[in-house]
Amino acid sequence: MFESKKGLKRALLSYALKENFEIRVTRSCTARYEVGCKDPECKFKFRAVKMEDGNYWIVQIFEEDHSCTIDDLHNRYRQASAWLIGEILSPKLAVSGRSLKPKEIMTDMQVEHGDLTSIRPVICIDATHLKGKFGGVMFIAACQDANNQVFPLAYGWGDVECEDSWTWFLKELKKAIGCPMNCIIISDRSPAIKVAMGK
Repeated sequence: MFESKKGLKRALLSYALKENFEIRVTRSCTARYEVGCKDPECKFKFRAVKMEDGNYWIVQIFEEDHSCTIDDLHNRYRQASAWLIGEILSPKLAVSGRSLKPKEIMTDMQVEHGDLTSIRPVICIDATHLKGKFGGVMFIAACQDANNQVFPLAYGWGDVECEDSWTWFLKELKKAIGCPMNCIIISDRSPAIKVAMGK
């Protein structure tokens, strides 16, 4: 039994994260919440309903055994959304009264949940020439989070797109995010980027 739908979802997603599988929501409304495994043929099933005489939610069905056999359908990384990570870490932040840097969040999640990160280690970098009063070049690095949402990771300005400018930008990016394991950088393979990456 759960005091709210939010608490119910937090518990279910934490369970999926721990057990290393991905859920598929089949029905979600104000009175019912049903999910299954990502594999539609799998027998894993979960159903909870809201009680008529209050805000409590009660679990009616919980078939925890999986019948799926394809390993790549079991993916805990997609469960580690920004919302879930916030829910897991918010009690700690409330007690300590401090904010966490991205690297600290990643370390904390890895300690509690194994080799897991909310930021996929694929970074796209590019530059665009600015037209207008000031001109120059804007450099940007972008990523996708666990919900497949694209977000800017870092940006900066320079006078021209050259080896020195890219070296400066990539050094600042490294200061901000460190060197994530198996990180992949996607670019247009300009000679300036290639030399800057080597440095």
